[in-house]
Amino acid sequence: MSGLQYKTMSADEAKKIEKLREIIKSADIPPKKLDQNLLIATFNIREFGAKRRNNYAINALAEICSNFDVIAVQELRQDLKDLKRMLEVMGPYWKVIFNDPAGQPKRPGNDERLAFVYDNRVMRFTGMAAELFITDDFLGEAGVPKTDMSVPWRPPYMVSFNAGSFDFVLITVHIQWNSKGGIKARAKEIEMITKWIGDRKKESKLDDPDIFVLGDFNIPGLSSEAFKALEKHGLTIPAKIQTIKTNLKQDAHYDQIAYYQENTECVIGKAGVINYYDAFFSPNMPKTEYDAMTYQLSDHLPLWAEFEIMETNLDQFFE
Repeated sequence: MSGLQYKTMSADEAKKIEKLREIIKSADIPPKKLDQNLLIATFNIREFGAKRRNNYAINALAEICSNFDVIAVQELRQDLKDLKRMLEVMGPYWKVIFNDPAGQPKRPGNDERLAFVYDNRVMRFTGMAAELFITDDFLGEAGVPKTDMSVPWRPPYMVSFNAGSFDFVLITVHIQWNSKGGIKARAKEIEMITKWIGDRKKESKLDDPDIFVLGDFNIPGLSSEAFKALEKHGLTIPAKIQTIKTNLKQDAHYDQIAYYQENTECVIGKAGVINYYDAFFSPNMPKTEYDAMTYQLSDHLPLWAEFEIMETNLDQFFE
């Protein structure tokens, strides 16, 4: 993509980037139309910052992310050097907002941050950024805190933005994997979060009624309890998104983009993933090489959707 300031890479690595460009072109991502559409993406970039990535991987991530107006990033780790390198490639108009690491390494939270990378030419941060403290049962009788309360492994991260005449709130999440707890544990955490958001929406305590919830929900399939929990409290997952599988192996619906349809004046345009498999992987690749490559790119694919903006008046902010 023109305007990117690439890091040095070999001729063979440059061919991978050329192939990636072909894949991006075939993904049929709509062009950016200021004040007319909003291109929202969510991307779990595997352990981003845990170990320094090669230059070609930084170039590839920048090439991918530059196609959207805002990208919710999961698995950003404590070390932000690779994020900085990616933003340097993307150019001076790209900004980021991120939270503090959750938990500790090898414990719930896994030292992960959540972040929003956004094009400052298209949209701006309007002042609110908060981690959401959510629990299934925090207060017992007489307001005494319980010692066995359950909270999300990683606090959801909420940020307010404005794009032209459209102001909105993005909330990104990374739901626990927890193979021991299975789907029930994931479904419980998802419902805790969506119920909290639904309750706040009803009480009008959020800055804006236009709310998008996106991220890695670790949803294996549309029939799972985890998916049902996501929609239980009023959120809508557009039909175009529901059909899309978002992991590299193309057998799960881990990542989702949802919103409150009754609150938001927009039309769902196109949606999809950027499936970069053919640029960096091959069917005969040894497992060790395959796994190593997922730590360069990711084991998730970026999920994106176009929202054609209908709103004509600012809800909270005025020029």
